[in-house]
Amino acid sequence: MTTIDIHAHILPRSLVRAYEEGREWFGTKVERTAEGRTQLTTGPRRNQMSTPEYWLDYPDRIPLMDKAGVDVQVISLNPQLFRDREPLETAIAATRAVNDEIAEAVANGNGRFQGLASVPLQDADAGVAELERAMG
Repeated sequence: MTTIDIHAHILPRSLVRAYEEGREWFGTKVERTAEGRTQLTTGPRRNQMSTPEYWLDYPDRIPLMDKAGVDVQVISLNPQLFRDREPLETAIAATRAVNDEIAEAVANGNGRFQGLASVPLQDADAGVAELERAMG
């Protein structure tokens, strides 16, 4: 029997690179709190990221999956990074970048990953267009 983890959120690699380079990622900054915890800051919203697995690159997830007896992860964007409060153009660019990254992880994951696309939530037509694009 195949064991599937349907609830496997990611931090996009582009966000990790932006953090390493001291840049924002589509309106979000990654910061460290005084206690050393990682925090995502988007405008007035602040969310702590306490799960170290979020920071792993896709191939590095596989040993943890094996240890937990998980055959496949359905990877999706962490909801704290939905761009639903950003301008539509920002949301479209962010969801395209994330969906392209997820598609690449699926293509290179030797069957260990499936993807759940993100869409810009503030515009139904843009959401449908991105879903169709992401599905190929």
